[in-house]
Amino acid sequence: VLLAEKSSQLSDSQRRVAYSQSIWRSIVENNNDLVLFTDATGEILFANHGFYGSAAPLLGHSIFSFLCETDRQTLASQFYQISMGQIDHFSTEATFLDNNRERRRCFVMVNAINQIDGSHAATWIISDVSAEWQVRQENAVNAQLAAAGRMAARIAHEINNPLAAIRSSLAVVKMDLGLDASTDAAQFLEMMESELDRVSNIIRQMYDLYRPERSAAKPIELGAVIDDCVLLLSAEARNKGIQLCATADHKIHAVISASSLKQILFNILVNAMDASPAGEEICIDVRKEERFALIC
Repeated sequence: VLLAEKSSQLSDSQRRVAYSQSIWRSIVENNNDLVLFTDATGEILFANHGFYGSAAPLLGHSIFSFLCETDRQTLASQFYQISMGQIDHFSTEATFLDNNRERRRCFVMVNAINQIDGSHAATWIISDVSAEWQVRQENAVNAQLAAAGRMAARIAHEINNPLAAIRSSLAVVKMDLGLDASTDAAQFLEMMESELDRVSNIIRQMYDLYRPERSAAKPIELGAVIDDCVLLLSAEARNKGIQLCATADHKIHAVISASSLKQILFNILVNAMDASPAGEEICIDVRKEERFALIC
């Protein structure tokens, strides 16, 4: 009787263990996070498929060989503290190389496990946070652009004051001298006035580009807006050895906020220049397609 009871208890225990193992495998194997078990050296003893797609290429390799070089040393140092018993867990962000050797920004959690035989030293849970990380990066860039824009708007506003004084002084000089339009001095004065107009136009565009939007959408000439953005960035383009050109049809109109459109075009052109080597040409055009205008 005692033997039968013990056998029954053992069978129950085995069923509970099997059930627990089934639940554990279901949770781990169906998890999109990468779950790894490593020994004290970082060799991968177990891996689910996770976002990697397959466990086979991971098993028997060092976890650090799948980490981006810039993060490898930092994680190795923290993992060494776990293997020495100095800490029992840590978490951080790192760039993981997936099955296609493409970079994935991941959140990494590592917990120490003390096995009697020392085979299983740590559990790694690696979550793909590439999308969230990309949003954070874009928000940081947008914040920097917004700060730079506010500063540019203030600078543009301050430059307008001395420009107005120079323009007024130039008008007084022209009246006092009463020069013949054919003389060299008169031509130089006309050139100065023309250049002042050009500088004023650039400053006005800078201010319009970054000042807060106050007007509602209304019909605007798209070609004129494109020309303004190209003119504003022409100096920077020349410095980078890049040619900016606009071939927009000035007869095409659209109902939109001119300021918002300028900001969008400005950011697109800046990104295009950053991604283009010297000697390249960046062209922007607009064409009408049925009821819509396409800027390309």
